[in-house]
Amino acid sequence: MADFTSRFNDLLNRYSGSDSDLAETLGVSKQTISAWKNGVRSPKRPTVCIIADYFGVGVPWLNGITDDEHETGYDYIRRGLSPSPTASAMLREIRDGLPDYAGDDPDRAALLQAYDGLNERGRADLLKYARYLSADPDMTQDGASNDVTA
Repeated sequence: MADFTSRFNDLLNRYSGSDSDLAETLGVSKQTISAWKNGVRSPKRPTVCIIADYFGVGVPWLNGITDDEHETGYDYIRRGLSPSPTASAMLREIRDGLPDYAGDDPDRAALLQAYDGLNERGRADLLKYARYLSADPDMTQDGASNDVTA
């Protein structure tokens, strides 16, 4: 199975722009692109997600986990679980209950990306702060408290 470096280089071979253009688009230096190309460094998870999104490929494929270029993390997990009807039904219920975080709200996407890059303590602090803000009517969309204590 391939790794990030080989998959990244594969994408670069298909890419019509320069390393400098890509570095600017991704918000990294040209040296960082070079380090990724040569396998000297690998990007952190949030950056891998940005790269995958930019090139229109799945994160599992980019990380060398699957050979399906467009398989999502959800698809990969679902494929690895037991094919029992109960597990399938539970996964469908979970998927259907999830909001569409890939929508057109760049702030929501940025917040989810930041959350994804945090450790356990950082995530707990961010959630605590979000709950604090949601309880303040001046911070909510409709001016009503959304006291989320879950």
